[in-house]
Amino acid sequence: MIRLFSKIIVLAFLMILTLGDAKAQVGINLLGGFPQGDFRANTGRTGFGIGGEFLFQPNPLAPFALGVNVNYINYGSESRRVPLSNFIQDITVDVDRSNNIVQGMLMLRLWAPTPFVKPYVDILGGGSYIYTQTTLKERYSNQEKLSDVNFSDWAWSYGAGGGLMLKIYSEVGTSIWLDLGARYIYTTEAEYLTEGDINVNINPPYGITYNSRRSKMDLLVAHIGAFLEFSLIPR
Repeated sequence: MIRLFSKIIVLAFLMILTLGDAKAQVGINLLGGFPQGDFRANTGRTGFGIGGEFLFQPNPLAPFALGVNVNYINYGSESRRVPLSNFIQDITVDVDRSNNIVQGMLMLRLWAPTPFVKPYVDILGGGSYIYTQTTLKERYSNQEKLSDVNFSDWAWSYGAGGGLMLKIYSEVGTSIWLDLGARYIYTTEAEYLTEGDINVNINPPYGITYNSRRSKMDLLVAHIGAFLEFSLIPR
């Protein structure tokens, strides 16, 4: 299904390149990620992040646009203040750990080519990179000194959703819209960490234990943002 969707997107892009009066759209959104099913049972919290999309519309009256969507969602974090080492107890540092998802998907948007209010439907397919990262920072300056990815995995993602765009600014060849919408993103099984799943043994024998979990990582993603639409051919 994902391969077929990818072929359709590529063919549509080739068609767009041969057409005149095409438009491009760039959107940036604030995201709320609501875990579903087993993922919700394992995390027990809402994620937040930022996302965006870049779309092409072959002409102003076309009822569809094609492009890519990228999202970053943090679904958990924790911090602690510790000595720099067992031998340097009088210098402390901040250690921050975050659990994150980066989604990259091809996207088909179907919409009503109306002038001021545009309801739309999105169909998406691609993948998700899930990772847990630990960062060491100076206590007072908050400057990052060291960072490492402790754990990561990858999974297929696909989904659909809808929304509504309201025009808030317009001039010849350019317009800005308020974008409100939501999508349900299905993600195949992946292995991941949540808050408290890394145990650091500060006493001999030193070591780290990962209590990883494995499940589907479905998300209901709601967004609010701005959507810039402009002509590719100057007028």
